Amino acid sequence: METTTGDLTAAGHWHVLKQIDMLSDLPCVAARLVDRTLRLHAWFHEVDTGATLAHDAHINAFLPL
Repeated sequence: METTTGDLTAAGHWHVLKQIDMLSDLPCVAARLVDRTLRLHAWFHEVDTGATLAHDAHINAFLPL
């Protein structure tokens, strides 16, 4: 099976969101998320286009900054 650019991008997006989930589970991070003294942002940089995308949790999509 041949891997396409779309497959790699989707895998990259999944990985970024998984890292945010893992960070959110750390006690020192979780406490600051609860008291709103910390916000986490999920960004993905596309090397081939130079675009940087930010995850919008409301629509569950990566959108250009």
